[in-house]
Amino acid sequence: MVAVFVVVFLAAGFLPAPEPARAAPAPAKPVADNVIRELSRQQKKLVGTLERHEETLKDVELSLTYMKGIEAKVRILEEELQEVREELSARPGDQQQVGEAGTLQLLPDETKQEAGCEERYQSLGCWKDTNKRAIPTLEGKDPRLDGHYSTRADALDKCYAVARSLGMEVFALQNGGWCAGSSDEKVDFRKYGPSTRCYSNGEGGPWSSHVYEMKGSFVFFSTA
Repeated sequence: MVAVFVVVFLAAGFLPAPEPARAAPAPAKPVADNVIRELSRQQKKLVGTLERHEETLKDVELSLTYMKGIEAKVRILEEELQEVREELSARPGDQQQVGEAGTLQLLPDETKQEAGCEERYQSLGCWKDTNKRAIPTLEGKDPRLDGHYSTRADALDKCYAVARSLGMEVFALQNGGWCAGSSDEKVDFRKYGPSTRCYSNGEGGPWSSHVYEMKGSFVFFSTA
């Protein structure tokens, strides 16, 4: 009976109708916020890593530049060391003098020596040389060029004999006995300029070749 009266009162409007059920509020989005924060953190970390790599690359570039500078200095020192070795291995003696015109001015002690070879060869003077030889080497091409050139006995006569037997028109001695020769009578033995470092024994000097031509050969030799 009570239920009937409730229904009647509700129908008649005497009792308020119950409120409809409300939908639950949408939950917050913590997941999306966390993702955004994580992405931001990763981005900052990546930027920092890139900056460190850039610094490392700059350091590497500076190191390479420094090493290249060291290598250049080492090459220069090696060249200077080679020249010192050549100086030490050369036999002592008075140097020749080369005139401004490029012709050899013999010291008094050499006059007698040169007179003895007038029938075989004649001097063309003392000329600078480098590791890119103006006249090709004859070392190792004949057993008469024995031992180490700096201690070779009768080096001038031996070099002449080997050059003559090989058909050379021009031959040269350097640094106490190193022997070179060329069958080309126009070989440019003057390409590095005159030198004053040849010794009076006629066997050249450090990086300086005493050049000779075979007697009877015509070598183009301008003093201009």
